[in-house]
Amino acid sequence: MPGVAGFVAVCVLLSGGLFARDGLTIVLNLILLAACVATFLFVNQKKKAAKAADEEATKAAIAAFQKEQKEQAEKYARDTKAYQDALPSYEQAKATFLQDYTKWREIYLAHLAEEARIEEQLEKDRLAGQKKIYAEEYTPAQDYLESCNNLLTEKYLPAADVLIDLLRSGRADDLKEAINLLEDMLYRERQLELQREQEQQRQREDKALLNEQRRKNNMDARVAEESKQKRCMYCAYQSRCGVKTSDGAYNCTGFRPR
Repeated sequence: MPGVAGFVAVCVLLSGGLFARDGLTIVLNLILLAACVATFLFVNQKKKAAKAADEEATKAAIAAFQKEQKEQAEKYARDTKAYQDALPSYEQAKATFLQDYTKWREIYLAHLAEEARIEEQLEKDRLAGQKKIYAEEYTPAQDYLESCNNLLTEKYLPAADVLIDLLRSGRADDLKEAINLLEDMLYRERQLELQREQEQQRQREDKALLNEQRRKNNMDARVAEESKQKRCMYCAYQSRCGVKTSDGAYNCTGFRPR
């Protein structure tokens, strides 16, 4: 805008508007020139005001930034001082905690060792009690039973109930006959068990033999089929052959080698 006003003023002066003979033209040129000067002055004043406002805004921003920086520095200083003031208390509390924990750890380990000792002693007492009961009660009772038992040997004691049943049922007249009958029963059971094992073994062998025979038959059939197919491949009429035999190419009357 100032450039336009100046350009108009220069044009008015160059055109000789101020020296024209017509009074109206002179007045109009003076008004136009005054308007240009006023516009120039107004715009220039606006520029100065805007520049001053920008400078004020810049100063205000710088001041705000410096204030913020100062506040942050002061806050950092306060936090640092608070940390330094609290550090001795923290170190003291840490040292106290470590001391208390060390004492508690020693007590806890001692407690575990005492529990282990007590448990070991209880186990020793239990074993000693068992040995004492065995020596004071079981061994005398066993010795007494063995002294009273003049009929059965230790071998037949586990089968005493069977021998008693044989005597009560009348299958044996006396103890000697009952023992002989028991031995005969045990022998037959062993023989039956042996026969069962032999039968199971025979069945396993028969099954393995049958599986092997099936595998061999399948392999022979596959080999024979492949041989038939190979023979047909060497026949001169293979591409237009319509003969179908029961056993393939071996009995084919139309076979002609290539």
